[in-house]
Amino acid sequence: MTIETARVAGPFRVHKADRARPRRAHPTFEAAEAEAHRLATLQPRDAFVIAQEVAHVGQAGDRHE
Repeated sequence: MTIETARVAGPFRVHKADRARPRRAHPTFEAAEAEAHRLATLQPRDAFVIAQEVAHVGQAGDRHE
């Protein structure tokens, strides 16, 4: 089995600082930031992280997108 890393300029994802389970992809930082602001307004006791995918890792020949 060969494992490959495919570098990508992936979407931005937002998740709570104490949980790493992002659910939706945002195409730009600005869109992710707007979502983080919206969530922080709804949940003022929580902090939110904006993360960007930079690579997909998996078996060679598989689609990692």
